[in-house]
Amino acid sequence: MWDRFSGNGGSKTASRGLRAVDDLTAAVLATLSDHVAIVDGEGNLIAVNKAWKSYDCECGDRGLPRSDVGSNYLEACEAAERAGAGGFEGAALGLQAVLAGSRPHFSLTYLCHTPTGEWWFRMTATPTGSPPDGAVISHAAVGEPALAGEAPPVAAIASVETGEPLLRALTENVAKTIGARFAFLSEVVDRRFERLRLIALWSGEGFEDSFEYDLRGTPCQDVLRGELCVYPANVQELFPDDAWLKEIGAKSYLAIPLYSSAGEVIGHLGVIHDQPLDTLSFAEHVLRAIAAQASPELERLRLVRALQKSERTGQALLNAPLDSAILLEPDGTITDLNDVAAVRLGTTAEEAVGSNVFDLLPLELAATRRTAMDKVLTSRKPLRMEDERPGMHFETSVYPVLNPDGDVESVAIFASDVTARKVAEEEVTLQARVLESMSEGVIACDADAKILVTNPKFDEMFGYERGELINQHASVLNAEPPEENAQVLEGIQTQLEQVGSWRGEFNNIRKDGTLFTTSAHISALEVSGKTYLISVQEDITERKQAAENLRLSAQRNASLIDAIPDMMFTLDRRGVYLDFVPAQGHEPYISADEFLGRTVSEVLPAALALDIMRSVELALDTGRQQEVAYELDVDGEKHEYEARILKSKEDEALAIVRDVTAAKRLEREEQLRRARDELEGTVEKVMLGKNPYGLTFREFTVLHLAADGEADKGIADQLGISTFTVSKHVANILGKMAAASRTEACVRALREGLLS
Repeated sequence: MWDRFSGNGGSKTASRGLRAVDDLTAAVLATLSDHVAIVDGEGNLIAVNKAWKSYDCECGDRGLPRSDVGSNYLEACEAAERAGAGGFEGAALGLQAVLAGSRPHFSLTYLCHTPTGEWWFRMTATPTGSPPDGAVISHAAVGEPALAGEAPPVAAIASVETGEPLLRALTENVAKTIGARFAFLSEVVDRRFERLRLIALWSGEGFEDSFEYDLRGTPCQDVLRGELCVYPANVQELFPDDAWLKEIGAKSYLAIPLYSSAGEVIGHLGVIHDQPLDTLSFAEHVLRAIAAQASPELERLRLVRALQKSERTGQALLNAPLDSAILLEPDGTITDLNDVAAVRLGTTAEEAVGSNVFDLLPLELAATRRTAMDKVLTSRKPLRMEDERPGMHFETSVYPVLNPDGDVESVAIFASDVTARKVAEEEVTLQARVLESMSEGVIACDADAKILVTNPKFDEMFGYERGELINQHASVLNAEPPEENAQVLEGIQTQLEQVGSWRGEFNNIRKDGTLFTTSAHISALEVSGKTYLISVQEDITERKQAAENLRLSAQRNASLIDAIPDMMFTLDRRGVYLDFVPAQGHEPYISADEFLGRTVSEVLPAALALDIMRSVELALDTGRQQEVAYELDVDGEKHEYEARILKSKEDEALAIVRDVTAAKRLEREEQLRRARDELEGTVEKVMLGKNPYGLTFREFTVLHLAADGEADKGIADQLGISTFTVSKHVANILGKMAAASRTEACVRALREGLLS
């Protein structure tokens, strides 16, 4: 409030600090994989990261409006909507609400047509500053590529409503999208998780009245333990004590917990239907998508209620920072002040006492301050305000001093220069919101490997509380012995010096001592003459364990196959079966009672019997082992056998027979897998170089096989998919390439260099 005479020494230091923070923020933005941009209060783009620029170029190539630095994002959304790209109107409405301060956060899930197919993306807009002077916009992929023609999992909620109206709209959206009769959204009302209050209950025709209910004996009890709860049918029989399920004729139930930002369950969202649910995967996707929008709004609503409830207590605890202090008579006469206040007024404490404060201020500022003081005199309540001057921020508190009769006898004014704190808060908030939106863990260290910044995902990954890793050495995260860790760091440092980045894997240790593996990408950044290391990491422990389990399983299966004993038959020169030793787990073509004492020609098919007899005679005449591979139908299933026939006695031969059906099948599957891997590797290289028709990876693969002359059945067998799916891919290829036949598509692809 009383700020016009402040010095400039502190602002120069703050300015230098701001530039350093700006450089570091830009450097961190450059490492993010999400599409991130910053807009000012009018929606003008003032900063974008590399991922945003890359995708913006792709939009331009497809005829959509560009949105680079200097352009207006709201205008770009309007132009895109006019061009027929749906969803941009909702994005613009949500961003406008955030910039206007009417929404603390905006989130929108939408289907995006990318060069690699259709993907689900989530746009978020988070305000910067308070009141908002801009926003951070993030677009992140949240779902696998969608099949052509698949309905959006969630209808966009782009309304500027907040609180219970928004939660009710989301609940209605759940029911209509899934096609369920009932949808509900609740909040926890006690810390023991025994009761819930329904905020919204959609019944198909409208909203029912809200009510509280006891969780015992209901399916909701499991949801509040933090579990997705699914009962696709017979839910009444499973919960006979839940009278409401019986009343509404419920057959199926699906619900998901709603979490606070701290990971606590604060409510749940779900659907109840009077028919069994037969699209569980789709319904679960819808619930998760809408829960991502409902959770932060429910948490915000609960916080607002809590703040309103404790407003009187909070106001009583607020104290103005004792920076400058002035005591005034109701008419503005100064009765006391400290030295800081006197300096800001351009006088001394001795000279100021007895003067009127409004005479010491410029006319415009004096009028503003007189209005504020009149409000305090009239209301007899404290007034707190913030002032923003060029490059400076002040917080001012005006407190009435009441006499025993309750009348204002004087006014105390306290003003603090909070410029440095405001700047730091805004920069930290901006950085935190950008980093918190990432699904990967991010850590920033100085050149000595001292940890400077971590995002919440990184702390969660390593099991630390927020801020606990700051100023620790990065070696506390490594599971390798010091000598090996030093060698790894030396190799990383060498590559950073050569190419500026490093990719690889780390063996890590959590705070609780558990070991895990991450894939990491480290970049070396120069900011204000200092070197910083930015590492983006992803936990791949489960992925590596799955691969190892697969390898061990294959090895174990091979060992088991090799260890199976063979069947052994003794035959004489005439081909009569003299003896038989069975093999564990394998039965002969017919039982031993049926073939012992009989000849090969009486037991086996004629062609096979002829081969066996020829091999028996050769083994007996030459003394050399003979081998015969053959097939037999056993109980309606084709089995493959390998027989080794050797001379055991004069005019007697021993036939050692192995059922190699499983081994042959594994061998064929492995050959097929290798061929598929080789084909997919070839397709991936071609796609990276040229993809003018926007074919998906699977469509490219089908095109290669079709060009090799494979029919739909052959393609399906090689790729492990159905012929119906192959037909769909072929239809997509013909449509995208505008080809009349697969022959035309293949010929054109060969001519244009799309096939290896």
